[in-house]
Formats: sequence, C-alpha cells, structure tokens
Amino acid sequence: MPRQARIKSSTGIYHIMIRGINKEQIFNRVVHKNKVIEIIKNIREDIEFDVIAYCIMDNHLPLLIKADEDKFERFMRKLNIKYAMHYNKIEKRY
Repeated sequence: MPRQARIKSSTGIYHIMIRGINKEQIFNRVVHKNKVIEIIKNIREDIEFDVIAYCIMDNHLPLLIKADEDKFERFMRKLNIKYAMHYNKIEKRY
C-alpha cells in the first residue's frame, strides 16, 4: 500500500517517521544510530531546517522538523538515500 500524500504544513513543522521495510530494525546498532545523526548534521550544512525533536529507536526514527516545503523534500530525499546506502553497505545488502 503506498503512503498517503504529504499535506503541506502551514507552520512548516513536519512530523515524519523513517523506518525500514517490514518494520525491520534498521537502527539496532550504535553504528547505525551514530550514522543517522551524522547524516542529519551533514545535510544541515546544505539545507536550512531545524530539528525540533527526535528519538532514535531500533526500528524507526520519528523526527519533528521545521523547514520550508522545498527544503523539507530535499532533506527527506537526501536523508533516505544516504542512510539507505550506509545501511546496505554495513549490512551487506546488495
């Protein structure tokens, strides 16, 4: 089932959830938790956004961020691609 289309926020604040396929535990190792934080910091150097809150759990990462819609979309694209590349390399998923 595809996800529902994202509704544009009038405040610029978005609650997002990042999780693996079939709710797989993609943050269950310290190396993965550290990497996702590093990726978010690196993206912050290119795209202006504010992280209001986050909580890295073993099977998902809820984030509350504030950003313009175009910056939010770029942030999500970069985060998902960079983390997937990291995870697949470390876990030898080709």
